[in-house]
This record gives sequence, structure tokens and C-alpha cells, in this order.
Amino acid sequence: MYSSDTSAGRIIFNTMKNWPKNVCQISDTDGVTVTFEQALTWAIRIAQFFKKQGLDHTSVIGIAAANTTYVM
Repeated sequence: MYSSDTSAGRIIFNTMKNWPKNVCQISDTDGVTVTFEQALTWAIRIAQFFKKQGLDHTSVIGIAAANTTYVM
């Protein structure tokens, strides 16, 4: 199905895209569930924001945040 040089990220992305209604996270603190579809939407939005800021795949980004559903 995949060649030997396929990245883990590509495989995960395809899996999330193929089964968008599967739950990928249940937040212990507030009980909120997140589906693959929601996680992909958030990831695409943050990637678009980073691109708009001039960042690319070589940029190093750090996150300092309280534990919430959206830190994923």
C-alpha cells in the first residue's frame, strides 16, 4: 500500500482522512472527545497560520500552554 520511503506523517494523515469520524482523543479534564476530522481541521488551520507568518518545515516552534483539549 505504501512504499518503503513513505513518512509516518503521511500514513497518519491518510488514516485520519479515511476515517474522519473515529475518536483520536478524549480529554480527561473535561470529557471532550476529538475526532480525526476535527484534529485535521485544527492542524491545517495552524499550518496555514504558520505559513502566513513566514515559517516553513525548517522552523522550530515551541508551545507553552496549560493542558487543554486544543493542545493536541
